[in-house]
Amino acid sequence: MSFKRLSLTVGLALTTLLLLVPDPGSLAEEPSGDDTTLHLFDEGGVWPADYCPPELDPMYPSYNPWQTYYGRNGYIEYVPGNMPIIISAPHGGNLRPDEIPDRTWGMLLGDPNSIEYAREVVAYIQQWTDRRPHLIINHLHRTKMDANREIGEAAQGNPYAEQAWTEYHAFIQDAKDSVTADWGEGHYFDFDINIHDAEWTEIGLGLNGGDLAHSDQELNTAYYKNKSHLKSLVANPDVYFPGAVRGPTSLGGYLEQYGYKTVPSPTHPGPDGNDMYYTGYNTYCHGPNLGGTINSTQVETYLHFVLPDVRDAYSHALAQTILLFLRAHYGLTFQEFDHQVYLPMIMSAD
Repeated sequence: MSFKRLSLTVGLALTTLLLLVPDPGSLAEEPSGDDTTLHLFDEGGVWPADYCPPELDPMYPSYNPWQTYYGRNGYIEYVPGNMPIIISAPHGGNLRPDEIPDRTWGMLLGDPNSIEYAREVVAYIQQWTDRRPHLIINHLHRTKMDANREIGEAAQGNPYAEQAWTEYHAFIQDAKDSVTADWGEGHYFDFDINIHDAEWTEIGLGLNGGDLAHSDQELNTAYYKNKSHLKSLVANPDVYFPGAVRGPTSLGGYLEQYGYKTVPSPTHPGPDGNDMYYTGYNTYCHGPNLGGTINSTQVETYLHFVLPDVRDAYSHALAQTILLFLRAHYGLTFQEFDHQVYLPMIMSAD
């Protein structure tokens, strides 16, 4: 299905990006990763058919993109959008209601500052385009419900946690249905946090370290295209798959030009033996691997990039990175988007 192109007017103010790494002692708790789900993502990129959410009914009969919607008790928040970008934050919540007992197994530590940088990225994109990405937030702490796992591990049998989990995934499905109906295709981003020793943002596209160790020629095959969370995007013969994954106009390629170490990217085409979260429940289940035209990316941001004193600069860079990626690979054009002052190396490489 072809992408419905829209010319968006974008006005950007110059911002000097300062990459400051705070003292490690400021980390209160180790953020979450998706290591347990990686084992289920086999070499062909296929999980069990019943692992993902079933077809869910819409949460509301219709949505106003300038209104905020909530599930029961405000545990789940949905801000509808009117552009082909969906952003979710599954692990940044702090609510610990007594009616939901603590989970007793699985990952229990949350992703601090992930809700905050998700909101900031949405705000920047809205400021520059006068349009809003879809935003879905889980406000429950991960000890109560994990929105990036299958329902058994996520809710562990509690009906209130199960309802919140269902609402979270129903809101994502509602956003996907809206994007598909209005645009034909789009991109879903799941915002998470990592504290790996490599100190980088990890762009999870369903390709593990072994996959990314291949040359561009070896990577550019139907097998890896179908395994990746860019499966629908790269079905377009005009999109060069290795370039979208780690070239100058990839998400990692743009983000590293702002001074943020990122993998995969031209500088770091693969993790080279370092830890990397490359997929997750949400990006698999809500991405293109099971069908549809919504591509997906797990954005595992290094925690020190989004601590309060430096987060705004990172959010600014990530918001521009997302817009530039959509321009390069989906064909969106942005009038008055003078970004050559930001990315001269990338512009000369296009």
